[in-house]
Amino acid sequence: MSDDDFYQQLQEATSKPISDESLEAAQKALQESSNQTLVDSIKEIQQLVSDGNALDTRLLSAYHLIQKANLSSASKMNDLRDAYVKLLWDSRGIAGSAKGAADDFGGDMLDLIRMEDVSASDKILELESWKKLTLAKGQAAIDQPQQFQNFDTQLRAYADEAEQEIGDQQSEAKEQLEKFRAQIKDLDQQIESIVVNVVTPIVEFLKIGAGAFGSILTGSPLSAFTALLKAIASGVVELKRFEKELKEADEKRRELMAQRDAVQEQVRQLEVQQEKLGDASTVPPSLRSIADAIDDFSKRMTPFTNIFTQLINEANDIIGFLKNDTPLSDPIFSSKLDLVKGLVDVDSRILHIYSSAPTSND
Repeated sequence: MSDDDFYQQLQEATSKPISDESLEAAQKALQESSNQTLVDSIKEIQQLVSDGNALDTRLLSAYHLIQKANLSSASKMNDLRDAYVKLLWDSRGIAGSAKGAADDFGGDMLDLIRMEDVSASDKILELESWKKLTLAKGQAAIDQPQQFQNFDTQLRAYADEAEQEIGDQQSEAKEQLEKFRAQIKDLDQQIESIVVNVVTPIVEFLKIGAGAFGSILTGSPLSAFTALLKAIASGVVELKRFEKELKEADEKRRELMAQRDAVQEQVRQLEVQQEKLGDASTVPPSLRSIADAIDDFSKRMTPFTNIFTQLINEANDIIGFLKNDTPLSDPIFSSKLDLVKGLVDVDSRILHIYSSAPTSND
């Protein structure tokens, strides 16, 4: 049988009414499988806790990279991370409220339904009243999927914004680096000019171009000027007439060297910033990946936390039995109540795990 044939035949089979005997058997089978349902659901809810916390850690890491790069949008990234933490905590609160609703329905309400001395009309009134209260409590759970979707949209928009800012800063830094390196080259040429036009003639005049002393003079302008000025101060007659020019050249050289050092420091800072921007450039694609994961997380979590809708549907089914004056001894009605009790207890235990779990960066 092909998949298409199977799907079509299954659709046809499930579109027909089910017999009372089969319905009762199915409900009992589902009730008996509740223990395995609990085990599987606990694994899933624990994974949800882990996944939700891991997403918070990833957002925090992204913020640190953005902050380290000193982007102007860093505060916006921090606000987004805070918004996600709030959504995460809100989901914990919703789960706690959902657990309360499940406990109330599986406890007092089902106990009331099973009471022989309470009329069906009174039970219906209690169920209708309970439904209104539960619907009000469950509004936050109904709204939360859209809130996660809104966050997803905001996160993706910020990824685009950060990517643009990083790209602009990298281009600007590249232009500045080229400008600074050109300045350094020009300063080096001016410093070299002083060496060539001032130091070299004197070295040649003193006939010390060879040997260790000559290497010091020609190898380092600072050493050259220091040595020459000391020689002048010591009373070398041949150098006395150069004293004023040497001091002026030395002052100019020191000024040029200071300028060069300042520009070189700017180059160093820009290179450091370029490295930080390189690290930050990994953030936008990471945020898009996080947005995908948050969307998946929200879709997996919603069936657990939005139990309010499920409980109201169960209440409506029970009201249907009561309106038909179905006796509690009816096997289908009885097995239905047993099934609901078993599943609600499973939901309560699962919701307790999620609602009491901390976030990873508390």
